[in-house]
Amino acid sequence: MLIIASPKLKAVSFIFFTLLFMGFSSFLFTSPKLSPSADMAIYNKYLWRGMNISNKVVAQPSLNLSYSKFNFNIWGNLELTDVNEASYGKKSKNKFTEVDYSLAWGHSIDKFNLEGGIIHYRFPNTGSKPTSEIFASITADTLLNPSYSLYWDIDAASGGFYNHFGLGHQFANLLELSKETFLSLDLSGHIGFGSSKYNLVYFSENAGHFTDYSLALSLPIKGKGNWELSPQLAYTSIINDNIRKKVSFKKDNYLWGIRANVSF
Repeated sequence: MLIIASPKLKAVSFIFFTLLFMGFSSFLFTSPKLSPSADMAIYNKYLWRGMNISNKVVAQPSLNLSYSKFNFNIWGNLELTDVNEASYGKKSKNKFTEVDYSLAWGHSIDKFNLEGGIIHYRFPNTGSKPTSEIFASITADTLLNPSYSLYWDIDAASGGFYNHFGLGHQFANLLELSKETFLSLDLSGHIGFGSSKYNLVYFSENAGHFTDYSLALSLPIKGKGNWELSPQLAYTSIINDNIRKKVSFKKDNYLWGIRANVSF
């Protein structure tokens, strides 16, 4: 369920995103140090903040451009089945049902990594309205790499907040598969908290609650050159009982798949 944002919030979203994009574009066309990369992931389903968006196999390509402390990303969700035909009112097989554009700026201070930016979400072939979020995050370069991210929805959720608390650790180069090709182990987990406005839009629950958690494992394989292949496994669950009663999607989910990345 989405609600229509006020003209004021839409204007704030457009102006903020435009200014950030203009600033990034000045680097894009003048710097010889632009760093592009591309991802392609295949998963058994599409999960987002505990929500089961698509319960069948999906492809999720991504393009990334980095310069200095700026990063621009385009990410998409490609449905490979018609599992959501009833809810979308049309066939969605081999069609994009989400395309996200994000622009971020990052900075490190001692052992703390800071990042902030904006994400614009569009939902082609679904009938859903677009939305935008401004976000900020901090990660500590210490035991378990604790992190906190705040997402402020300035369109669909009319100022609602989603809070993401995360932990993670990488066991780097655990196994040498061949000359200059190594396998690592990444472990991570998170818990999310939604404000009343956020939960009302996404879960029909007009109260702030811890909403979801996840546990994830990946086995990145990095070889000579600029490529990486990463099998992944995750478990996610909706936490709050009131939300579990109100939503129609599957509340407890296993996700598995594989992601490939190449840098140029």
